[in-house]
Amino acid sequence: MIVGLDIGSNLFSFRDPITGDITGFDVDIAGEVARDIFGSPSHVEYRILSAAERITALQTSQVDVVVKTMTITCERRKLVNFSTVYLDANQRILAPATRPSRRCRTCPASGFAWPGAPRRCAVSARSRRRRSSCRW
Repeated sequence: MIVGLDIGSNLFSFRDPITGDITGFDVDIAGEVARDIFGSPSHVEYRILSAAERITALQTSQVDVVVKTMTITCERRKLVNFSTVYLDANQRILAPATRPSRRCRTCPASGFAWPGAPRRCAVSARSRRRRSSCRW
């Protein structure tokens, strides 16, 4: 089974600096998929892919699966098939406890809320919640 992943996410998929092996959560998931199909987690060959290469690699059969933290979006669902969700990660914002408590505002672009939020917000272009920077 040819598995696409990247090695730039510590603990998800990365090259162990001591052994040189690719390891992490994504590697463990790929191994379990291989065990289910072939009876052994060793039936895996890894291909290192950037985020921009993942969908194309699947569409052109360069890889059989991509095992990577990849958000399911409507646009991506039109291009590739997804497994069921096996990791649900929520994003949060931390603020100093010393700030006086104020009414929370929620940024419509990001869905984040925090006390004393500015009336402007921007969301990273890589965010699954990205709509645009906005005023509200």
